[in-house]
Amino acid sequence: MSSYKTPKDVVILTMNAARINASLRVERLVALGFLAGAYIALGGLAGQIVIGGMTDQDEGTKRFANGAVFPLGLMLVLIAGGGLYTGNTAIMTPSFLSGRITIRDVLRNWGILYVSNFAGAASVAYFMAFETGLFDKSPYRDEAQRQAARMFENGFGEVLLRGIGGNWLVCLAVWLSYAANDIVGKVLALWFPTMAFVVIGFDHCIANMYFGTLGLMVDTPGMTFWKDFIWKNIIPATIGNTIGGAVMVGAFYWFTYIYQFPEEKLKERLGAMGIDEDDLPDIKNFSEVDGKQQTGVILDYK
Repeated sequence: MSSYKTPKDVVILTMNAARINASLRVERLVALGFLAGAYIALGGLAGQIVIGGMTDQDEGTKRFANGAVFPLGLMLVLIAGGGLYTGNTAIMTPSFLSGRITIRDVLRNWGILYVSNFAGAASVAYFMAFETGLFDKSPYRDEAQRQAARMFENGFGEVLLRGIGGNWLVCLAVWLSYAANDIVGKVLALWFPTMAFVVIGFDHCIANMYFGTLGLMVDTPGMTFWKDFIWKNIIPATIGNTIGGAVMVGAFYWFTYIYQFPEEKLKERLGAMGIDEDDLPDIKNFSEVDGKQQTGVILDYK
């Protein structure tokens, strides 16, 4: 048995996972979404504690240290179990494009998980970070304010592009973890893309729900809820994350491994009938409907 799945097998696996996601009760989606948001926030919290104490280190070293710790959240989501909006932008797309689930199924799943992720991330920010006193004093309070301030210092377009890059890497981490057949393989597979997204400085809307909520609680200078937190970061990051997951991962791999061109469909149908395509050369170029030659056109075989 191979130690990993082929790329096509991964797409098929995600399509089956999408069918399961589409059939889950609302209550289960809410619970899984809350846990996923909390897990991502715990990864962010751990990273803040690590780099908060590295006051004498350069920025590159601190970024790598943060990137080394942050993948904890995605490990918990993918191994312990959780429903992450950003990951599901990729997981639900191939099944939708193949007609196995509806747009209503997709939007229902995304909407419930998005709100639940926000609740889980905000709960960790309040109960696990703020109320525990971890960020009452410097240097940890300073680090929480620094990360929150970074969220609204860039323009809408910049955050959107960073969101595309962020979830492109996060969803590749999900994809690679699906390819692994054991826990050690899953951990190694997802760690590298997740670490890279953090080190580069891309945006992830669910992680930012935690950083922004905590930033407001520790009184980040100049930060407001609607203008800075929501409009300048969460909205563009969410749009970018959706494009990065649904298009750059879900749609591209669906097109590469699942979508069939007309001639491929014809070959498959003939094969199912036990007919060799070479034995029927006229089917390729002749229409029985209008009696005219259709040069270079492969007609649907019925």
